[in-house]
Amino acid sequence: MSDPDFILGLAGFQVSRLLQDGPEVSALQALSFPHSHDFSEGPPPAELIREVRQLRCPLGVCFVSFLLCVLSQACCAVDGWNLYGAGPEVPTHCRPLKYWLSAYLASTLLPLTTSMALALPLGILAMATGTLVRALTPASCKNEAPSLWQFVDEVGAKGLVCLVGLLIIAGLCAATIFPAIRAIDARWGASGSAVTEVIEAIRDDQPPEVSPETASCLQRHASG
Repeated sequence: MSDPDFILGLAGFQVSRLLQDGPEVSALQALSFPHSHDFSEGPPPAELIREVRQLRCPLGVCFVSFLLCVLSQACCAVDGWNLYGAGPEVPTHCRPLKYWLSAYLASTLLPLTTSMALALPLGILAMATGTLVRALTPASCKNEAPSLWQFVDEVGAKGLVCLVGLLIIAGLCAATIFPAIRAIDARWGASGSAVTEVIEAIRDDQPPEVSPETASCLQRHASG
């Protein structure tokens, strides 16, 4: 079997396994969680799968919000580069808008070469400086450099969309996802409270009742 056929067969097997077991079981198996469970013997406990399945909705909303942030900023960056490549002629008193466009495009490249953690603060800085530069530019630039003038609005609008998406992600993580993950790890993790629950259940269990005949028999056996 050639390498492409092997790769396609392996991918097909993984997809069929995902459809059969469900994304929850596949995620738990990829994380080897719980660590004491042998996945070759079968899926993890059904109660654990139900707890993980409850994270589907918030994780899905976070994924859609993140995708919306990425797409909005990517579209904005593409429009900015197209505008810069067109090289529109602008009057001298409108040049600050073009300088701001150059700075904005440089800020879109900086996270790719350093750290993606800079994307959010640089995006907020681009929104603020764009609004400030346009406010200091003569109003006549709205007609003399309309593409640059409107691009400031586009950066602001798509930046707000991205900011709302990030706030949704942060809110869901703080209120739902992280507490649920901590609760799952506390109960099912290697250092969790599952063993403690078993010990407490044994401790709270009432001792079996012993009949008088059995007690006297045991007493005679002990004395004999």
